[in-house]
Amino acid sequence: MRFKKIPLIISTLALSVAFGISVGAVPAFGASSDPWLARTAVAFNLGGSVLGSYPDAAGASYDGSGTVVVDIDGAFHPENPYLNIIGEACFGQPVGTTPWPSLCNTNNFVRRPLAQNPYTGYYFSALAGSSKPSNSPVSSCIEPASQTFCHNFHGTATAGTINGRQATRWESATELSYSVGAAKGASVFAIKVGGGTGSSTGWPIESVIDALNYVNNGLLTRQDIGSKIVAVNLSVAGTFRPSGSSCTADAVRINAIAATLKAKGVAVIMAAGNDGGVGIGGWSCGSNIIRVGATGLATPTVLTSYSNVDWSIQLYAPVGEGNYLAHDTLLVPYQSSGLTPAAGTSFASAEVAGVFAVLRQKFGKAPSVDSLLRLLQSSGRALTGADSNYASLSAKVVNLPAALNRTP
Repeated sequence: MRFKKIPLIISTLALSVAFGISVGAVPAFGASSDPWLARTAVAFNLGGSVLGSYPDAAGASYDGSGTVVVDIDGAFHPENPYLNIIGEACFGQPVGTTPWPSLCNTNNFVRRPLAQNPYTGYYFSALAGSSKPSNSPVSSCIEPASQTFCHNFHGTATAGTINGRQATRWESATELSYSVGAAKGASVFAIKVGGGTGSSTGWPIESVIDALNYVNNGLLTRQDIGSKIVAVNLSVAGTFRPSGSSCTADAVRINAIAATLKAKGVAVIMAAGNDGGVGIGGWSCGSNIIRVGATGLATPTVLTSYSNVDWSIQLYAPVGEGNYLAHDTLLVPYQSSGLTPAAGTSFASAEVAGVFAVLRQKFGKAPSVDSLLRLLQSSGRALTGADSNYASLSAKVVNLPAALNRTP
């Protein structure tokens, strides 16, 4: 039996400082570098180069160029130099309708069809800066430890895991260069859904549903980016539900929109959850969702201590335990600048969103979402270790170059 472990929340470096990094083209990891440093690069862990490209047998190279991934999260720092965010939006709920009211910095209130209900509507903005952490005209929220606006870390980190650009860093006297994200050539459209008051934070389900509907009814219809959108990343799982439990009503709503998006060639990807149990999150159990668990970096086919495992989780991606001193961590964008160690299935989900960008760059829009998922499963590496007994035999650890050398 797999015993439930203490969840690893998003980052182990809430207690550490961001690392100073600079953007630029400099020599890649040299022979004298410690091998573990390459493991901090997302692309390297997915089978690509430390500089963020994925070769195929024909000699072509891919990095997700020409694609767009929508990242729905608490909030973002678009000014972080490692991100390529091409658009923003924010959805928030009225006071009295949720424990976590709007933190959108706007008074723009959009009413829903039921006009007789004054709470039937949402706050919305798509202006530049609308995805940034902030207070709102109706609510204030400050994180006690850092004394910063709430939702100050997670969205920036997941967006950077999707498409973080090339960075350089110094280790002792050696200057090293690597790509931060899974698909450095892709663009991200950032949608803020984090709400809160005081120091209490969460993602209201209504804001998540509003954001998904906005992708379907708004972004996909835009001439500039609509045809380029390949995936929606939701680095959230919901409350843990043991294996075999029925889906929650919220999951049914998410799954219904995911079905519509999937039919249009857009994958909806969610985190498996960080409860260390046999099961998944209550929001992510729908049949049209791609659920992603996390494996180690030094042992990329072995589950991390925190990742949920279940027969319904389709893919796993290498993330590590978030331990910098043990050389078992990714480095992801931190707030407005720098990088930080981080771990959690949030980043496994974001990695796979970037993977879909790379696959669409090579194979185009013709293959279905399901066929690309099967491609990743058939080309991936099998889970090992005792906990693999709880996983589906078809669930694999992503090996992106191997997928690029097959046909969907």
